[in-house]
Amino acid sequence: MTIESISPAKAKILVAQGAALIDIRERDEYARENIAQAHLLSLSAIENGDRLGPFDPFDTVIFHCHSGARTAQNAQKLVDAVAPAKVFLLEGGLNAWKKDGQEIHACSVLAFTRGSFYSLVLWAPDYCLQVSAAFAAWRAYWKKCPGISVNSTALDYG
Repeated sequence: MTIESISPAKAKILVAQGAALIDIRERDEYARENIAQAHLLSLSAIENGDRLGPFDPFDTVIFHCHSGARTAQNAQKLVDAVAPAKVFLLEGGLNAWKKDGQEIHACSVLAFTRGSFYSLVLWAPDYCLQVSAAFAAWRAYWKKCPGISVNSTALDYG
């Protein structure tokens, strides 16, 4: 079975018209970065019988992964998971979405060390703006402590 692949620009139009955009990557991949309008339903969850819906033949669902390979290799499973909805695959996946300049959410990482102790804390994008003032105060406090270096950076997993 051949499923039509669509460009990020066409996908954005369909999402604006009510299409569901489904990210089939795993939870950790989704946490690092995701398309703002996408819902997570990992391929492993689909393979375990998880489903979205119910859908009808008038619904449109667009599936995506990181590069488009997983969606293409598992097209029939994806169609079965949302039957009888109309299914499209996002050509090039998240990589193509970013390359096209479309909106994504990226996660930030806080890294701090004390001697040989090293820790990373992932901050979900939705919380970054809410905690920015608190983080600035926290960072200023810890920078004053001897032996502790505090660094914040945004990760690019492209």
